[in-house]
Amino acid sequence: MKRYEVVLALAAVGAALLLSAAPAHALKTNVEVDGDSAVIKLQGALRTPADDEVALVTATKDVMKTGVAHIVFDMSGRDIDGAGIGALVSAYSMVARSGGQVRLAGLPASISSLVELTALAAMFQIYDSTADAIRSM
Repeated sequence: MKRYEVVLALAAVGAALLLSAAPAHALKTNVEVDGDSAVIKLQGALRTPADDEVALVTATKDVMKTGVAHIVFDMSGRDIDGAGIGALVSAYSMVARSGGQVRLAGLPASISSLVELTALAAMFQIYDSTADAIRSM
């Protein structure tokens, strides 16, 4: 193998590793299904528009494929910005189109304020706990 081929091969491996590494703040989800309802607990910040929206929408789609109609997003201790709100709206739209319901639970005060400021309180029903949110469906 010639020297430039080795350099190109190493560069390709390095680029692949960089692209596959998830950022430290990347959104992760934990799903608990109970009948036709599910709680999707968000872990990490909901900020990076492309990565986090894909993670949230993918988790929502995967849950809906199991026959779950209603979803509670557990926001306990999560950090979120406008892009994160956009991801929640995308997930809400997907669930609503299929006839399901979406609830938000455990919102920190900063997120509650953001939801109020963006007039999304009319879209999302908000509960202190996931148990209260599930009982409401």
